[in-house]
Amino acid sequence: MKLFAKALEAMNNASAQDSAYCANLAKRFEAMGISSAQASDAICTLIEKEAVPQVGVWAATPSMFNIKTEAASAPQGDYELQGALS
Repeated sequence: MKLFAKALEAMNNASAQDSAYCANLAKRFEAMGISSAQASDAICTLIEKEAVPQVGVWAATPSMFNIKTEAASAPQGDYELQGALS
């Protein structure tokens, strides 16, 4: 697939990892029959919005967000199911 100049320029200005991801993504787009214009737009958007997936991040974790939460302490003592199994 031949990407448009804007997408190629964005890839050249991105990190090596992001460029490699986008190059592979372009190959996948080609295999799916997506046009060069659409693929170029998608790649530009990913790079401009800094939304290129990072290698090794497979799930969102609380540390990925700027949310301060208080740790909930577990209640102490013995627990019994009262009437739930009767």
